[in-house]
Amino acid sequence: MRSYSVIRPRSTLSTRAVSLAFEYITSASEPLATGTLIEIGGIPPYCVVTDAFFVMEDLDAGAAASIEIGVLSGNYGKVDDTRTVGTQFATANTTAPRSGGLITATAAALLLEPAETERGIGIKFVAGPATQVNGAKIRAFITCTQVGTSIT
Repeated sequence: MRSYSVIRPRSTLSTRAVSLAFEYITSASEPLATGTLIEIGGIPPYCVVTDAFFVMEDLDAGAAASIEIGVLSGNYGKVDDTRTVGTQFATANTTAPRSGGLITATAAALLLEPAETERGIGIKFVAGPATQVNGAKIRAFITCTQVGTSIT
């Protein structure tokens, strides 16, 4: 799934950029109920987000869904029911999941500090779809730039 190499920066002036694309397709076997978390992608180690947007088809024919998008707690890729999601990328967005659309990065997402480990990006359904549209796509496009070793 990962299409990049992890390279620890050697000075505060070194940079490496990477653009990542992730996709999730809804399925009847995985209902998107209230509280559902989807780990849609990750932020590589030592990177800051320089751009991000999420594109989705209509996920809810019944117009009830609401989502939040942010950094997931816990280890990237680990299935764990105790993980939580922040709201760095989107807070209580109802337009995109109900009728399809685009969500762009917020200032909070672009100001995330770099970390020494990969961090998951999650989508949480604050309100699940009234009538889930199966086969609908959610795509995340994340551009990250690696920064120097001034991680605290």
